[in-house]
Amino acid sequence: METLSASPLVDVRRIAALGYCFGGRAVLDLLRTDPEGLRAVVSFHGLVDALPVAPGVASLRARVLLCHADADPYVPPEALSACLSQLSRLRAHWQLLSFGGGTLHGFTNPAQALNEKPQFAYDAHAARASWVAAKHFLEEALAI
Repeated sequence: METLSASPLVDVRRIAALGYCFGGRAVLDLLRTDPEGLRAVVSFHGLVDALPVAPGVASLRARVLLCHADADPYVPPEALSACLSQLSRLRAHWQLLSFGGGTLHGFTNPAQALNEKPQFAYDAHAARASWVAAKHFLEEALAI
């Protein structure tokens, strides 16, 4: 965040972090440190759970959007519930967009058609809807 904020190309009032899969977990890890300047976080089919919060963090300033696949085998319901409970305890402004109907991990990636593993699948509706939701969320959270 310090390096990013130091760049003259960055509007420090409008910093967001977006991540997919493990990157979705990484942006939530960043969120839990409550860095100065972070305004919004979006996690797409992220590996979510309740991880330790940085020392001294009692609340989170950034807004959070989780785009989740209900049938994601990498995120059991109890892990999602633990993450949401933690966000609530930390008074985060969070939203959950959860896709049912058998939506699987990696739903935003059309290349999943080449992936033979059954726990991954592209879902055109979920991919499109999550991106539209993320754009709207970011416009609002960053006051664009």
